[in-house]
Parts: sequence; structure tokens; C-alpha cells
Amino acid sequence: MADFDRVDQQALLPDARAVAATHVPENGLCRGCLDAWSRLAPHPCTHAQWASVVGWLAPVVKQQQQAGGRESDER
Repeated sequence: MADFDRVDQQALLPDARAVAATHVPENGLCRGCLDAWSRLAPHPCTHAQWASVVGWLAPVVKQQQQAGGRESDER
């Protein structure tokens, strides 16, 4: 299993953007879950939460990679 620090989070951004675009609130429910699985899920659903975290982490990870400061490489 890949170490979480070594996963290329930048590669996840297109998927996260697509998930965020479809899993949107509609009357308190997630439209993406309703369309995809006919499931009534409150918004934010777990998919929307995942997309939000990936989108939030991407700039932080990119900055760390550019700085070259990866502590996990020293282990």
C-alpha cells in the first residue's frame, strides 16, 4: 500500500473537481447521490466532503513539493 505522503494528490484534482461539480446541494440533499444512486443523502455527502478535502489539500501539497521539504523522504 502506498504511503499517504507519497500519493500524487495533484492527480486526484480532476476527479475531485468532477465530484464537487455533481454532488451539489438541492433542498438540503445531495443532487449527485440522487442522480447516481437514487439515494437521499444529506449534503455534504461523503463524496462532496472528500472532494472538498482534496481541493483544500492540493495547494498545500504542491507548495511542500516545490519547497522540497518532505520529511518522509528522510526516514
